[in-house]
Amino acid sequence: MLARIANRYLDPERTKYVHLLDGGIADNLALRSVVNGGIALDETSDTFRRVALKARRVLVLSVDGQSAPDPALAKQRVVTGLSQIFGAVFGTQIDAYNFETLILTHSELDQLIKGLSKVRCAQARVIDGHDCNDVKGALVRISLAGIPDPQMRQRLQSIPTGLTIPDEDVDALVGSGEQLVQQDPKIRELISDLDSRAIGVTA
Repeated sequence: MLARIANRYLDPERTKYVHLLDGGIADNLALRSVVNGGIALDETSDTFRRVALKARRVLVLSVDGQSAPDPALAKQRVVTGLSQIFGAVFGTQIDAYNFETLILTHSELDQLIKGLSKVRCAQARVIDGHDCNDVKGALVRISLAGIPDPQMRQRLQSIPTGLTIPDEDVDALVGSGEQLVQQDPKIRELISDLDSRAIGVTA
């Protein structure tokens, strides 16, 4: 199916123009392409084997910049504005699809971890001084909703989607995202026994 879709874009008779739309409903977390492409690669391939012999930690980091739902809807008896209706419909669809995508990605990650361990242990019990089964992974979701400061959280969640965002808002988004990654307990646990100099992480 994916190949047929790609071929359609390559055929100038069938596709003269490409119209781009917001991909929120299709893949708001940008994880479906990773899962559909096979996060758990073919265990019998040479590429997978080379990766397995070097890999002990796998981090899938999902960054979700979805804004907060419109709080005014729950206070209105009748909703008539098209923008509010569309926002509620699309938001509900995106939330449901995000949940399913995260479940699927978590399942694929588990299979990948098992595959890495299997290939490593088929090679040797100890690899580079580590037990062959010493393979761990984590799926971490970073979201604006996770910003601890309520005022900053509300400010960033109110930034509208657009092609241009003020510099100060960009700086605030980047800074908050960096802070969430550095302080995430799953990430800290995952890399706690790795050499911080080798991976460029500071405590």
